[in-house]
Amino acid sequence: MNFAKRRMIQQQQAAREGRRFHAFYLGHRAFKTGRIANPFPAGSEQADCWAKGLEYARTLAHDPLADLPVVKLGPGGDYVRTWPEGTS
Repeated sequence: MNFAKRRMIQQQQAAREGRRFHAFYLGHRAFKTGRIANPFPAGSEQADCWAKGLEYARTLAHDPLADLPVVKLGPGGDYVRTWPEGTS
């Protein structure tokens, strides 16, 4: 394969990856702005990347402390929420 043909294939692959990353970024940003309507045609590769970006942002926004069990220090003590300020 000659240099020009190989370079053209590499440019096409880079453009395809760039469109995927851009769609993922738009999905991530859409969650932060509250717009959850997918702007890409249904079933397209960019629509899938957009949806994955939106889902990724949702997992980051989830509060991990909400799923943890409460650790009791004693009667009425809550390790997570009543930790003394001066000892942390």
